[in-house]
Amino acid sequence: MKETSEQSHAATALAGVAEALVNGSCPLPDVAAAGQPRAEDFRRLADAGYKSIIDLRHPAEDRGFDEAAVARDAGLRYENIPVTPPTLGDAEFDRFRAVLMDPANRPLLVHCASANRVGALLIPYLMLDEGRPVGVALELAKRAGLRSQELADVALQYVKANGASGL
Repeated sequence: MKETSEQSHAATALAGVAEALVNGSCPLPDVAAAGQPRAEDFRRLADAGYKSIIDLRHPAEDRGFDEAAVARDAGLRYENIPVTPPTLGDAEFDRFRAVLMDPANRPLLVHCASANRVGALLIPYLMLDEGRPVGVALELAKRAGLRSQELADVALQYVKANGASGL
């Protein structure tokens, strides 16, 4: 299907807002990745057309404001999937993939403190749900912010356990 100029303009606007965030990027056309947004960023995200926020930070991590309330006040869906290196497992990957696969949630922003966890959580989605090869998935994850080999290894173990070939 050919992209219209209106769709192209919308995608550019979405990317522009995402890339203005700390460590912001758009690894996929309607999925943005970033470090912790500021309270004032949520209104800009909503105004640009974002529908949802996936926050990968543990509730004990200080954001400096009530993120869930600020996101909802801006008209955004808010989902917290707490991810820490010692607790990252199947439940977090499963929940993340389910939220990403629901078209009603898109376009969406996924964030943690720095975008490192975002990249790790994207790997299984990219490989299992979009059928991307491991090299492409890792490159997109790095573009999204992945820097931790430990988190990448956990993600790849999940992918292998859930049926991906070529690992």
